Formats: sequence, C-alpha cells, structure tokens
Amino acid sequence: MAILNEEGYVLDYYIDAMYLVFEPIDEERVNLAFCYSERAVEDPDYRGKRSPKLHEPEAVAPTRQLAEEISSAAETYLDVVQQYDPEAGTDHVEPLLTTLKEKLNDQF
Repeated sequence: MAILNEEGYVLDYYIDAMYLVFEPIDEERVNLAFCYSERAVEDPDYRGKRSPKLHEPEAVAPTRQLAEEISSAAETYLDVVQQYDPEAGTDHVEPLLTTLKEKLNDQF
C-alpha cells in the first residue's frame, strides 16, 4: 500500500543482500529496483555500473496496475495456502487485502 500513498518501500529478502525497492516517481508511476547492497538501496546513483556487484535491474511500472497485480497474486497465494489451512492468513493477510482493494477502488 505504500506505493498507493506515494511512499517508498524496501522489501528485504533476508537472503544474503537482496532487496526489491519501490520508489514513487509521480502519482502514476513507480520505479522498481532489484538491489544487491544497502548502498544501492539508499543511493540510486550507485546502482548499475558503479556497483561492484552484479547489474541491478530497474523498471518503471504504472502504480495502479502494479498494485492490482500484487493484490491478485497475494489473493491467489492465499487461496492456495487456505486449501491446506483454511485459517491461514485470516488475521493479517485478509484484512490487508481488503484494505488494499478498498484503497484501489477509492483512489482510482
């Protein structure tokens, strides 16, 4: 939901140094960057050729479509998990999905 509020967000994979960075460009677009170091997360100019690690790919996505795809993927994942455990996600994931869908409907 951070991207719908035009806020940056960093997803830390907790596996070595791997991060997915969401950076708002404007109201309609968000930059996604896959980073291999904390410095690259914090300094966009460090990414790419200046980084001593592998190439750190970036892409620009439409904010609404990205949020819709994330919502759809999360819902699909939850449906699969709940086939094995019907109570899984009811405390945390379902309320977040509901809030995300409401925000998408209200905002766009």
